[in-house]
Amino acid sequence: MDDWDLGNTRNWVVRRCWEEHKRHPGGIGLFLRPEDLQPEDPPFELICEAVEFLKGEKWVSAEYGYVMGQQTPAFINKLKLTPQAIAMIQDRIERKPRFPIGFRKD
Repeated sequence: MDDWDLGNTRNWVVRRCWEEHKRHPGGIGLFLRPEDLQPEDPPFELICEAVEFLKGEKWVSAEYGYVMGQQTPAFINKLKLTPQAIAMIQDRIERKPRFPIGFRKD
């Protein structure tokens, strides 16, 4: 997708975290670096902005790693859904199984 915005990127983050949760429930979470992203992925700076928003909404937890002299994080570590977000997603899946996974305020 070439037209990434904050809403699409938040959904991308939630879907990636959900996929990681399904593979490794209770695991350490995702490790994201700009150089590991694919061309079809959102820009790293937008991912950081989406993660900050989702942290504020208590949907994800994450840690950032910085390199001296850079304002943008060099990587995001331990990115995962909160138990509250997992419960909300599971509830939505039960109610609307075909509904796409993503961030939505209920």
